Amino acid sequence: MDNLLSGTIGAILGSLISIFYVHFIERLKSRRQLAIDIIDHVETMYHRLMALGSIEIPELAERRQQSGLTLLNDDERRQYVAEFLRLLTTYSPFAKIDIIFDDKELSSTLERLTKGFQSAFHKIKNKSEFMDLLNSEVDPHYQKLCVLLRGKTKLFHMF
Repeated sequence: MDNLLSGTIGAILGSLISIFYVHFIERLKSRRQLAIDIIDHVETMYHRLMALGSIEIPELAERRQQSGLTLLNDDERRQYVAEFLRLLTTYSPFAKIDIIFDDKELSSTLERLTKGFQSAFHKIKNKSEFMDLLNSEVDPHYQKLCVLLRGKTKLFHMF
């Protein structure tokens, strides 16, 4: 009888531990995937903005042509602007942060980063203002976002 009781308790405890383990591992995987998605989203916005800057800022466009790189044609430029604006105005990353992380600091950092991208986009014809905004409004918030995401995807943070 003792063996039966011991085996039953062991099976119940093993099942509970397994359930908790699977829950936390799945939660960690979803957090890591979201972090990767957010970084991809930000990187795509950054690359689109820089590509547009390289044709909108005369000095950069000239340097690009001198190095043998082609400029975007009008259709590609319109497509990049449309994609950048779509990425800039989408609410999806904010909703995902609220659902998965429920972290106001992370959400507000992404919001400040998005506003930095928007400000830089509006100053894209002026190289010094454009670069100043990238250095003061985009890069610091991007670095902070990465640090916050890294902290939210550590295993010890899950407990």
